[in-house]
Amino acid sequence: MRIHPIPAEVQDAQHGEGVGGELEGRGGGGGGGQLVYRRVHRPPPMSQHKVGQAEEEEDNGAAAPAARKHPSWLPPAADAAGEANLFGHDFEEHFWVPRRLMDKSTELVETANDFHYAMVNDHLRNEFYRQSLAAVVGPDTHVLEIGTGSGLLAMIAAKQGAKHVTAVEANRHMAALARRIIEANGLSDRITVINKLSTDLEVEDLHPWGTADVLLSEILGTLMLGESALEYNYDARHRELVKPAGALVPAAGKQFVTLVESSELESITSVKGWGGLDLSGLNVLQDTASLVFTKQ
Repeated sequence: MRIHPIPAEVQDAQHGEGVGGELEGRGGGGGGGQLVYRRVHRPPPMSQHKVGQAEEEEDNGAAAPAARKHPSWLPPAADAAGEANLFGHDFEEHFWVPRRLMDKSTELVETANDFHYAMVNDHLRNEFYRQSLAAVVGPDTHVLEIGTGSGLLAMIAAKQGAKHVTAVEANRHMAALARRIIEANGLSDRITVINKLSTDLEVEDLHPWGTADVLLSEILGTLMLGESALEYNYDARHRELVKPAGALVPAAGKQFVTLVESSELESITSVKGWGGLDLSGLNVLQDTASLVFTKQ
């Protein structure tokens, strides 16, 4: 993998109207690829668009405020999902489970181990965000981050000179952990972590820093929109948590797909036979509809 530097023309993008960063991933032969930063024009402020639901008319003939929509997808282990199964309860009594994990939800522990560690260790991804934020952040910039997780991107924004970063995290344990990590890095006075869904955030929560100048997020799934990035970003812009001309990082993205042929993958997703016995009839249950991935 390699990353292309941001062109000099966008170094002062925070002063331009409708400018943002675009992350483009391109696959290459031999496992290679690249991350490309492009200058793009942002769509018009969401406040100019109608909410995707019917608006009732009040007696005076004016349109009533649209009711708050619940997100169609909740982040893994979000407090809003309700009572969670605790990791420590997944084991029989004779298994030893570290006390630090006993009161955490199974979904949170699995998400951290399956995704967070790999994501935070993706140095090219981190560098993309550093360069993108450097292009839109200045000493008077207030950054709003949706889904801070470990707090890494919020800290990157602070390190790039942002006046303040408001970081939203949907899980109370992860929010507390992010605060500790941010404190350990000496940035507690520059970053505020709020334990809420961004859809429950109010403009008043951004006091005293005011409406954000930059909307930052990394809520992209294996399939780009698998974590409802459009929905959460739309909500934040429509409810004016970010200024109409505020920058989005990333502002756009592209999903690339390629066909592969692998005897190794075939050997664990279908069957032929063994010892002269034909077992191919079992393939009537082969799932060719779902997207299947493995860490192996």
